[in-house]
Amino acid sequence: MLAIVTTPPCQVVAAVIDTAIDPVKGAVEMIRRPKDKKVAELRRLPAFSNEPMRRMADAGRALDLISVPQGEVLMRQGEVGHDFYLIIEGMARVERDGEVVANVTHGAIIGELALVGAGQRTATVVADTDMVLATGSRPSFAALVAEYPSFGAQVRRSAEARLVEVA
Repeated sequence: MLAIVTTPPCQVVAAVIDTAIDPVKGAVEMIRRPKDKKVAELRRLPAFSNEPMRRMADAGRALDLISVPQGEVLMRQGEVGHDFYLIIEGMARVERDGEVVANVTHGAIIGELALVGAGQRTATVVADTDMVLATGSRPSFAALVAEYPSFGAQVRRSAEARLVEVA
């Protein structure tokens, strides 16, 4: 956004929102904002890597970053699913009927099948390492699929592959 500011001696200065006017000197001074860590982390994920920065703030508001310790159960097979996860750091194992069927790591989406299907978890997922995850609710999931084509495409590919595994 552009702001027009008049400073002595009646000079017009155009300034962007991230600026400040020094009242003594009448000069425009740039203010550096710290980078939004959440947005930076999301941009590292394949689902968002091609999205323009100006759109990433909305994705950042839709998701929360959480840390999960090694050994934590993220979801249990058969439970009703209300949220999903994007793996930013770490690795987890996917178990179906007590057997390990896959390992997932950076960039993987987990928990999405319960949100696009009947609502029940098709597998148990356990953190094999300490993890950093982006997580969101069912409404956040639906909004991200609708608004971010690369996220929606990754969800479709992931869900199709997992549905074949489950069948």
